[in-house]
Amino acid sequence: MSTNRVITVVQSEDDVIQELCDMIQITATNAIEKDDVFKIGLSGGSLTKFLTIGLQKITTDWSKWIVFFCDERVVPVESADSTYGIYKNSLIGVVPLDEDQFVKIDPHLP
Repeated sequence: MSTNRVITVVQSEDDVIQELCDMIQITATNAIEKDDVFKIGLSGGSLTKFLTIGLQKITTDWSKWIVFFCDERVVPVESADSTYGIYKNSLIGVVPLDEDQFVKIDPHLP
């Protein structure tokens, strides 16, 4: 893994979305070429808004994606606190991801 780090400063939210999604597209392409799969962990918060807007503009082999949730809460999918629920409602039908590509928790666990 490279030890070089780059900090990018942009002027607007639109620029954040563009930079983020460009980076995801490049990383996905490289992972798919190398491993035939792209695994990504997503968090909630403002990232959901950025990705809902930006991911529909990238070029990728969506069938090779597996999506994990990094900060999921043990709540029903319908809850506003469910990271999976937010992405499910905002991405399914917008980008060609299937629900079975999401690795989700069992909200019924004690």
